[in-house]
Amino acid sequence: MKRLFLLMLSLFTFSFATAQLNYVDGKLQYGNGATLIGETAYNTVWGGNNHYWINTYGSEEVWLKIDTGNQNVRIGGNDYQIVFRGPSSLLNQTSSSYNDIHIGTAYCYSDARAKTNIVDITNATERVKQIRPVSYEFKGAEKKNGRTTNKDIGFLAQELQDVVPEAVTTNAEGEMLVNYMAIIPILTGSIQELNARIEELEAELNSLKKNNK
Repeated sequence: MKRLFLLMLSLFTFSFATAQLNYVDGKLQYGNGATLIGETAYNTVWGGNNHYWINTYGSEEVWLKIDTGNQNVRIGGNDYQIVFRGPSSLLNQTSSSYNDIHIGTAYCYSDARAKTNIVDITNATERVKQIRPVSYEFKGAEKKNGRTTNKDIGFLAQELQDVVPEAVTTNAEGEMLVNYMAIIPILTGSIQELNARIEELEAELNSLKKNNK
């Protein structure tokens, strides 16, 4: 695998006249240090079963890790988020839009043994009534991703933050993002509350029918 990676990296490197490839202190450095990669060259290094891509921004080290030491291959970073976003061009680090991710099934980590301060959700129906579903199009030249229209549906993060703050976060660029999976417990709670209310009304109706006989 190492040989294949080095071969692919070499082909990529030689496709740019100004690119550089150095091996220093057990680390493979690549990039021209300016236009292509950034102000500092990237490093790639093996650590046990892990393969790292590393860069340094000021005093902060940023890395992406592929871990083959587990039964399920793991991909991780120095932070708790990994962003899938497409650059506007190969030589430009400025991202134009987020990438779509197509997968078979997505599982979220939800082991009860890892949780504490567990409290039932209440007033879910009232919260759902405050959520505004909308249709929209992103500004700019957003790609259609194979669809016939750029129109989409969802929520506005700024509005949702007032109702379900647990479902909203802000990234390093100041953009607000929504965890749509976090809306499911609110919707489930609302259905349960409405169902309980329906059962209560049905019981009252049956009681009235009996009294009128």
